[in-house]
Amino acid sequence: MGSAVVRKLIKQNCKMIVLFVRDMDQLDDKIRAACDDDRVKIAQIDLREPQRIEQKFSHAIKTYLKGELDHVILCHGVVVEKGVITCTIPKYDQTMLVNVRSMMHIVSLSVPFLKRMAGEKGQASITILTSAQGTKPDPKSPVMSTAAAMVQMLIKVTALETAFFNVRVNGVATGVINS
Repeated sequence: MGSAVVRKLIKQNCKMIVLFVRDMDQLDDKIRAACDDDRVKIAQIDLREPQRIEQKFSHAIKTYLKGELDHVILCHGVVVEKGVITCTIPKYDQTMLVNVRSMMHIVSLSVPFLKRMAGEKGQASITILTSAQGTKPDPKSPVMSTAAAMVQMLIKVTALETAFFNVRVNGVATGVINS
């Protein structure tokens, strides 16, 4: 899902930093070409290592965006097709770490930059891509449904918390919205 969003933004000639977990070898040709012409910068962040997220995020913002950030698009990444009963606690923890905690962490790191840009430009935004599983549980993946529900609540409370500062927060649920 994240790669599809990046490809659509490249088509619109957006400049962006892509923070992601996967190996650089898995980049497709369109993303690689955009990297070559400096429209896309890649910063590898392993969302399973929360102690490194802040350092990597700060470095990417300072190095590539000169401390200016006006839009953030977040897309979680690990799908666990296990039941609550069959999922191990370490696997559950990893799912919540990547899909929920990392979202909250990156949102909290982004908001100070977004508030400043909203003050200067009048608006800023966060878009979080989530899943319809948060409102309609998937019997094949109840752990993922739990994570999606948590992300949907994160979207709502972040929207309430940042509205005063002209930072808009939206959620896009795959399966509900043609994405």
